[in-house]
Amino acid sequence: MSIYLDLGERLGSFVAQIADLRIQEIGIRYYGEICALNAHPISNAILSGIFKSLMGDEANWINARGLAAERGIVVIETKSSRERTYSNLISVQLRDGEGKIEWVEGSVLHHKNLRLVSVSGVDLEVPLSRYMLLIRNDDVPGVIGRIGTVLGDARVNIASFALGRRDGEREASGLITVDSPVPEPVLKEIGNAAVIKQVRFVTLPP
Repeated sequence: MSIYLDLGERLGSFVAQIADLRIQEIGIRYYGEICALNAHPISNAILSGIFKSLMGDEANWINARGLAAERGIVVIETKSSRERTYSNLISVQLRDGEGKIEWVEGSVLHHKNLRLVSVSGVDLEVPLSRYMLLIRNDDVPGVIGRIGTVLGDARVNIASFALGRRDGEREASGLITVDSPVPEPVLKEIGNAAVIKQVRFVTLPP
C-alpha cells in the first residue's frame, strides 16, 4: 500500500503544478490490481499532493478532503475494470467550471519504480523524479536539440527525456527529468522560442 501512497502524492503534486486552471473538480480513477485495495488512503495522498502544491505544508493526508470541501471542490473517486497497458494505474484529473481539463496517469513498475506514463492523453513514460520539466511545443524539427543546448549551457544535467503526441495532432509534449532545479532565466529562455507553447518546472516530494 505504501508505494501507492507515494505514487498518488507525486501524481497529485505533478498535475497541480502543470495545471493552468481554477480547480472545480478532482477526478481520481483506479485501474488493475489497485482496485482490490482500500483506495481511500491513496486518494487522501493524491489530494494532499495537490493541495501542498497550492498551499504548502498546511495541507496533509488528514485534512486534504476538508480543504477540498471548504473550497467547494468536488472529489470523484472511481474504480474501473477496463484493461490498460499497466497492471496498476492511477489517473488524476483536474477540471474547471468551463470544461478545461488537465490530467496525468502513473503506475508502479517492477522494483517499485514509480512512473508517470501519460499527460493529458499523451503517452510519455518517465520516472517520477524530484525535478521534472514539462514542455509543450509545435511538432517541428530541432526543438529537442535546442532545449538540450539551453539546459547544457546552464549546466543542468538531463537524466531522461520522453517525447510524444496524440495521433493527428501537431503539438508535441516532452517530459525531461533533470538532476537539479532549472533556474527561472533558463525556463524563460526555453519558453521564448516561438514553437514553445508551455514550459512548467515541477518539483516533487523527495
